[in-house]
Amino acid sequence: MKIGIVPRLALAVSCAAAVGFGLTACTTAVPGIGECAATTNGGFGSSGQGVTSVVHPGDQFQVGSGDTAWYWPCNDRNFVTSTTLPGADRKAPEYAVRTAPGKDGTPGMPVYVWTSIYFTPTQNDHAMAKFLAFCFKYTCATRDPQSPTDTLTHSSSPGWENMLVENMGPAVDRASQLAVQGYGPDLWLDQGKAWDQLGTDIADNMNAQLDKETETTIPFFCGSGSTAGANGKCTQMTVVVNNVTPADPAVVTNYNKEVAAEQAAAANAARVAAAKELYGSYAYYALMLQDEAAQCPKCTIYVGNPPNAVPSPAGK
Repeated sequence: MKIGIVPRLALAVSCAAAVGFGLTACTTAVPGIGECAATTNGGFGSSGQGVTSVVHPGDQFQVGSGDTAWYWPCNDRNFVTSTTLPGADRKAPEYAVRTAPGKDGTPGMPVYVWTSIYFTPTQNDHAMAKFLAFCFKYTCATRDPQSPTDTLTHSSSPGWENMLVENMGPAVDRASQLAVQGYGPDLWLDQGKAWDQLGTDIADNMNAQLDKETETTIPFFCGSGSTAGANGKCTQMTVVVNNVTPADPAVVTNYNKEVAAEQAAAANAARVAAAKELYGSYAYYALMLQDEAAQCPKCTIYVGNPPNAVPSPAGK
């Protein structure tokens, strides 16, 4: 497909000329405020088929005789990896990534990185025309503008979702692999600043990894601060790390056992200290009686000789 964007003024003139010659009149199309659009010609004449116009959200444009209008999402979008969120784009990362070794020589730990990527499709005019050709592989553009009443999975067409899963998923996994090499095996335990910085590090690598999927160096996905137009700028996407989990579930199980043991030891020490304040040298004996009573709530426990007990014979 040849990429050649015809100025909208020329389109308006050609539309007027078509009406003057008695040909089918042009139509006016308006993409939604959250959509981009483009028109393609039918390939008549010597120029061949190509993109004749790109349109930004909410703009009106003319669809000439023989032209086709295409629409795709062009507002704030996301790509979420989660087993718990019902609207997630995929249930799990494709593969585990390995952290750097620990400072004490502990081997790097294979982990899964669970992310939410926030982006918007490019609104650079030239990139939009290139994106439409890429989009056709997945039929992610539709011939009808989206209506506010449309009920779509993930608020997008099946073709759009297929495009994200096939391209965004592998790219974020590779970007995660590069990013986690700057962190030690305890990364999965550090849910504070480390995860925030990890999200930034993953975002730094996203466009380079997406280029491998789209086979272009023109970014198709940008950050929310991007600009539109012939010289539109593409800023970095936002990546939020929602979770980091060890690939081996036994790591979590063993860690939980260690934590439980430490908590139990701390609780026992506090219990003994409190008993000593109350019972002095009899603290351990008092705790033993409490434990026996707790383990056998229907038992009757006597301290000393039970009532009506026959004294033992002297010397026996």
